Amino acid sequence: MIENALRDPDLLVLDEPTVGLDVETRRRLWQEIRTYVEGGRSVLLTTHYLEEGDALADRVVVIHHGRILAEGTPAEIKARTASSAVRGGCCSNARARCPPAPTSRPKWRWPCSSPP
Repeated sequence: MIENALRDPDLLVLDEPTVGLDVETRRRLWQEIRTYVEGGRSVLLTTHYLEEGDALADRVVVIHHGRILAEGTPAEIKARTASSAVRGGCCSNARARCPPAPTSRPKWRWPCSSPP
C-alpha cells in the first residue's frame, strides 16, 4: 500500500489488505485508508470481513460466484437484511460438506464463512 500511496493515485485498489494482520496493525491500516479517502481519493477494497466493509465503505457490492447479490450503503444492505441472518462460521477445510450457495437474490443465509 505504501508504494502505491507514494505515487498518490486517485484510485487505490486493495485486495484483502488486512488478512493475517494483528488487531492493532489492522486498526492502523483502517485509519490510513480513512485518511487517504479524506484526501479526496478513492479506494476499491475487496474483503470477506463484513465488519471491515461496514467500517470503511460508503458503498458496498456483495458478489458471490461473479453475481451481484446486493449493493448499496452498509446501512441500506443491513436494513434490507434485518429479518434475515448473515451467518459466519466454518465448514472446516472439507468444502464438500458446505451446502451450495443461494442462486436467487439475497436470502442472506450462508452457512459457511465463504463469500459473499
